[in-house]
Amino acid sequence: MTCCKSHKNVANTSDEKLDVNTVWRLKTLKTKIMAYGESDRIVTIKFNPEAGQVNGCAGCNTYFGSYSEPQKGKLTFESVGATKMACPQPMMEIERSYLSTLRKVNGYNITDGLLNLLQDETVVLTFEIQETVQE
Repeated sequence: MTCCKSHKNVANTSDEKLDVNTVWRLKTLKTKIMAYGESDRIVTIKFNPEAGQVNGCAGCNTYFGSYSEPQKGKLTFESVGATKMACPQPMMEIERSYLSTLRKVNGYNITDGLLNLLQDETVVLTFEIQETVQE
């Protein structure tokens, strides 16, 4: 997966679980609503439950890692790494904040087509569906 500039929206096709066919676009980072400019790269996340892998665009760089879902609603990320390309501010600051926050996630829920990643009981990242890939 590469960092994406597309603003393509697709209707909610999530069935309330993490699946390999959905690319999620970051909507809020902590309490900040993401306002993507025309040339901004969209922060995304995509899960591969079968392999326990995650990847996406962190705003500037592509990131990748593994995750575990020990039970429904619980989620932890491990070994998250990223490429090392430099980009203009403020995307570099958003990327640092995003990756730092992602590493603290320990839960999730999917409600009304939104993926909420939680730190304890607090929503720290909210995603909406970017696109659905049919395999």
